[in-house]
Amino acid sequence: MRMKRSDTLLYPKTTSVRKLPENLAPEDLALFQHELQREIPATELLCLKKVKISPEGFLFQTPHVLPESFAIPELNPYKTFYSQLKLWARMRASHIFAENFPTGHWITDEWSMAYFHWITDSLPRLYVIRNQITNAPLLLPKAYEQLEYVRSSLLPFNIPLLRYIEKPTSCEKLFLPTHTAPTGNYNDPLIRDLRNFFEGAYFKGNLKRNKNRIYVSRAGASRRRIINESEVVAVLENRDFEVKHFETLTFEQQVTLAFHTDCLISNHGAGLTNILFMRPSTCVLELRNRTDAHNNCYFSLASSAQLRYFYQLCEPSNEEEAPHLADLVVNCERLKSTLDLMLS
Repeated sequence: MRMKRSDTLLYPKTTSVRKLPENLAPEDLALFQHELQREIPATELLCLKKVKISPEGFLFQTPHVLPESFAIPELNPYKTFYSQLKLWARMRASHIFAENFPTGHWITDEWSMAYFHWITDSLPRLYVIRNQITNAPLLLPKAYEQLEYVRSSLLPFNIPLLRYIEKPTSCEKLFLPTHTAPTGNYNDPLIRDLRNFFEGAYFKGNLKRNKNRIYVSRAGASRRRIINESEVVAVLENRDFEVKHFETLTFEQQVTLAFHTDCLISNHGAGLTNILFMRPSTCVLELRNRTDAHNNCYFSLASSAQLRYFYQLCEPSNEEEAPHLADLVVNCERLKSTLDLMLS
């Protein structure tokens, strides 16, 4: 029942070739080597017919959950017909279909509420259809309305009709751009176009910039914190870095701060998403768990955005924790050496 339009191609297939870190140690090549080149599929516009949408954002063609509901369809937890039927029955049992749209547009999956995935997965999908959203609404799950960064980041697109879905909804024709790249990867020309789009929206040709040095703290997070952050901050403040907590800033404030930043430092976390809004040839330093060879999304983003990427491997505070959860301990003497290289 899924049908593609005849004019489906939005962005052609491309290859993302990543630049190695500026301070790569030969013994660390294995951390990055498998990400140095990635084929990025073409982005197409799908027309899905007679779709039911749950308030959580699952897409159904009765009673099947569509793979387009998921960031990585292979990880779909509802693969069996029985599990899909249960999910469908639960939705039907608790609600009637409250609204029917003749046509609509869709850009989200089950991960899109997270800041990183909203900015790097959903907004690129919106960007490629921004001129096609005219008479048919953009549909989003109701929970997204509570997220300041969702509401604010949508404003530059001047979407004529936006509807937040609170109850199960039917849509006769749902237009859906495929992901512009596998999550954690990027269509390089597109991601740069998106940066330029926000630059034009917020700065309107005024490209005079401050040259800030920023350390993004995760002290308020529940995981991936820097255990010896006071020592790290002392080193950074001696080199004119300011400490910022991005979760306390509005989306526009985050974009503005990133635009005015020449050097940004953080450990792995959502705050690093804002390197997308930094200008080409500026610097980012990622403090990484030495055991983590998997999470290269910010290394890849820095390359796509034409930034100078540096890294420093750090010890986990608890060797038994998964790399994406563990707090880190930063070697401050090594940090000084890395800063000397980066700031030179």
